[in-house]
Amino acid sequence: MTLHFDIPGGPPFSVPPEEVSGAYAGAEVRLLASLDSSADPRSAVKRGARFEHEDVYVLTFGNSA
Repeated sequence: MTLHFDIPGGPPFSVPPEEVSGAYAGAEVRLLASLDSSADPRSAVKRGARFEHEDVYVLTFGNSA
């Protein structure tokens, strides 16, 4: 699971989907869910972000057959 928002700084730090794909270039990266977490009292939205999502990924390495 990662947090994705549109302002610099942290912690926590934003990890956009393209960074996840790049970090696991040898794997199949599939977004399982993207949940709006902007209502969390510690959300980056409270620091000025326009959005904050909790993104959940499934990573598959090698041949899954």
